[in-house]
Amino acid sequence: MRAYPLAALLLAGPAFTACPLSPFAGAGDGTFYFGSGVGNCSIEFTDADAIAAINAAQWAGSAHCGECVMVTGPLGTIRVKIVDQCPECLTGDLDLSPSAFATIANPIDGRVPISWHRVECPVIAGVDYRFQGSNDYYAKLQVLDHRVGVAGMALRENGSAVFTPMPRVDDNFFENLFPGGLHYPIEVRTTATTGQAISMSFPAIVNNVIVPSLAQFDGCAVLFADGFE
Repeated sequence: MRAYPLAALLLAGPAFTACPLSPFAGAGDGTFYFGSGVGNCSIEFTDADAIAAINAAQWAGSAHCGECVMVTGPLGTIRVKIVDQCPECLTGDLDLSPSAFATIANPIDGRVPISWHRVECPVIAGVDYRFQGSNDYYAKLQVLDHRVGVAGMALRENGSAVFTPMPRVDDNFFENLFPGGLHYPIEVRTTATTGQAISMSFPAIVNNVIVPSLAQFDGCAVLFADGFE
């Protein structure tokens, strides 16, 4: 299995420009938690990564999983990736990893006022895909390491002119039943929150393996101040 450490994909500090993405923001309390594992987004993380759990009111059925937000607190700013849900957090709150919280506030404070807004993630390669519990009659697929948010997914079988929508589920996967059985290869079209679509062809389904692709959603037109885009 292939995986990238989140810390290697995220840059801390204020030395970059916010992306002109559709507005998604909040203001509330910032807290932090300890732990490593897999959150509600089905994305692996450790407490050393620059990550956050989003409040229940803005969870939106995992719609913001894998997106990045810029968080500002009393002592600084950091970009974090949303990998989990914080059920007890109020609207605008974020529960941060200890390393992320320590960048924006003194850990001894425990809870501080924050503000945040959506930005692009500085990924370094194409998006990754992962099937889970899938077979010839049921497909469940996740998109990972995307530069901007994922809005939707659809699947087209070999020889078909029609893409079948794959509804999103709460664990940050897209799924659907195919009672007649899938005909390979299958083509998956993934649409970003920016409206851009990318495609990936699969000759077969292999579960629980991260499959890399060469396609990635476009970034912002404005370069980051440090030249990283």
